[in-house]
Amino acid sequence: MEGALATRIKAYRRSVTPYLISREDFLDWSEIDSALASWKAPASVIDAWLSEGKVAPKRLAELLGMAPRTYRAILTLIAFNTSDAQVDKWGVPPTVPQEQRRRVELASLLIEIGIRLRA
Repeated sequence: MEGALATRIKAYRRSVTPYLISREDFLDWSEIDSALASWKAPASVIDAWLSEGKVAPKRLAELLGMAPRTYRAILTLIAFNTSDAQVDKWGVPPTVPQEQRRRVELASLLIEIGIRLRA
């Protein structure tokens, strides 16, 4: 994740013409760098998990139980494809449930509402 994405971000930063605008006028690069750093670990876990097989409710429930920080990343991906308000309407819990059965239910809901994870 870091290599290709970091390269694209650096290329974009260099492409902004300093005579017209300051890069900091529109984008808070320190906030973007901070966000990228905070999402790196969950994104790496999801990426490794995807390379191991197909997305299915039981497998996703196992991931959520094993690496609960991936849940916030997954919700963010869904919100990016829809909206935060729509995610709220689906009534997803604020945290990963402790019970395996409830995690499978949550995983099924995440897949149903449009998680876009591809191997």
